[in-house]
Amino acid sequence: ECVGGQMRNQLLTVCLQLTDAPAGAGGFCVVPGSHKSNFPIPPALADLADEELAQYVQQPPIMAGDVLVFTEAALHGTLPWTADHQRRTVIYRFAPAGSAYGRGYADGGWPAAMLDGMSDAQRAVCEPPYHPRMNRVCLDDD
Repeated sequence: ECVGGQMRNQLLTVCLQLTDAPAGAGGFCVVPGSHKSNFPIPPALADLADEELAQYVQQPPIMAGDVLVFTEAALHGTLPWTADHQRRTVIYRFAPAGSAYGRGYADGGWPAAMLDGMSDAQRAVCEPPYHPRMNRVCLDDD
């Protein structure tokens, strides 16, 4: 958001890479600086249909153990995965409680077969974001 000449960011993502994603392998891609543009994204850039615009999309090499930090306001996505191994990343998203979002959580979002056999602690990790006023699953040693 750009207000009064100042940029504000409320959505931060931190990715811990579990497997190598070398240059050209696909996976995470971004248009550097796009979060500062304050203009709509041309549809031809969003789907990489225009080669001239596609040159601005970068896929940084990210190796296992690397941490990638970016704003959700930047135009980002994933390129087709071409490596021989599976792509694995742990994604943490940080946002003000009123702006939290997500897809596929325990209440109807995850397939039952995936949840079968999970401990309470494992199911708690699959819970959706919560607003501070809402009750969240609490785990203690007791």
